Amino acid sequence: MLCQLLPPEPLPPELPGASQSFQLVDMATALAGSSAEPDSIDTASHPLAPPRASSWHCTQVLSGHSSWVRTIAVSVDGKFIVSGSGDKTIRIWHLATGNPIQKIEGHGAWVRSVAVSPDNTCFASVSNDNTIRLWDIHTGHPLGELIGHTNWVRAVTFSANGKYLFSGGQDNKICAWKVSDQTLIHRFNGHNHWVRSIAASSDGTTLVSGSQDKTIRLYRLKGKGTNHVLTGHTGEILSVAVSPNNWLLASASADCTVTVLEAK
Repeated sequence: MLCQLLPPEPLPPELPGASQSFQLVDMATALAGSSAEPDSIDTASHPLAPPRASSWHCTQVLSGHSSWVRTIAVSVDGKFIVSGSGDKTIRIWHLATGNPIQKIEGHGAWVRSVAVSPDNTCFASVSNDNTIRLWDIHTGHPLGELIGHTNWVRAVTFSANGKYLFSGGQDNKICAWKVSDQTLIHRFNGHNHWVRSIAASSDGTTLVSGSQDKTIRLYRLKGKGTNHVLTGHTGEILSVAVSPNNWLLASASADCTVTVLEAK
């Protein structure tokens, strides 16, 4: 499948951008040109990568939710797991022991997605109750409720510096929030169907979104330039991710494929 780059769209004046293009990566060729084993991980360049092992085994089964567990996130320091469920609750677990730490209630419907802040002080949750909520990760106490979407909120992520929060919903919008005062600072338009997944680059320059409209959109957050729309999937985009070095973009789709694109 070849992902196509549509004509760029200008960014609103509130958020100037910088231009970049992507092309589909031939993973077989990329692996053939690498001296690393296909199943190995470079732990030197990725210090948080798991140790190399020939096999994996289950060490913990964390039970407590009474409905589907729809989302999970691990704190950057590796101490906590945060899970969100269709039972409307969020649970915080100690990663090393698997012990439950907090059961958090507050949402009025399914919890769709959770994200932990880069400084490990708080986390965000989004729900079918149309809200985003912020919580203290150590105490579970509520820090605020962010209201800006008019339909279910499906995705949430922090900026790399933790100053901003981005949420995507079934109102086809992406909202940008300032974490310090919990204010809505911008709405990104463009998708004509649900926003199902969002990801922010680690250099703070780009926000990526995947939608039910079968497109991926790149919103430039710094510098000069334009937004871009990537097409090629024949099914809705269920998930997007950006590599730590910001050169690769991956997308997963209901068309049963994963595409990997390289920035040029």
